[in-house]
Amino acid sequence: MAFGLLKRILGLPTGESARALLQALIVEGRDPAWYRDAAVPDTVDGRFEVQALVTALALLRVEDFGKDGAELFRQLAECFASDMEIQVREIGLGEGVMAKHVGRMMNLLGGRITGMRNAKTDAQIADWLGRTLYKLSEPAPEAGQISVAVARIRVLQDRLLRSDSVTLQAGQIAA
Repeated sequence: MAFGLLKRILGLPTGESARALLQALIVEGRDPAWYRDAAVPDTVDGRFEVQALVTALALLRVEDFGKDGAELFRQLAECFASDMEIQVREIGLGEGVMAKHVGRMMNLLGGRITGMRNAKTDAQIADWLGRTLYKLSEPAPEAGQISVAVARIRVLQDRLLRSDSVTLQAGQIAA
């Protein structure tokens, strides 16, 4: 209890900060435009891919804060893992395979972080999306739909860039 108060006084992130930020990211990931306009498959896998993508973008932004962001990065990643564990339980996978599935999801999140760190141009992002977000799409999305996804990523990146550490720790993303 006293440590939590000290963390708030010093402006350090708390687990509640990371949970609030993850909730804001879940809202972003559930936006119907991803599935309607950007043609991401509205499936368990498609929804995971969008959630991992928006979480990766937030984690990359938190990395920009250096040492000050390290704790929020860790806590946000842990909250993502906890949320994925809940999702895996809800779809009925047993305890025996839980750790394996959550571990795989965390590896995929790490891949999304690396992919977005390396994709600098819109064309690189579009190419990368074809290998991740759209890998299971039948039929394959049209170029215009992929462009919508790239535009959505750029808008979220811009909003995250306009969000300072205090804003993100409050569980908010700039409008």
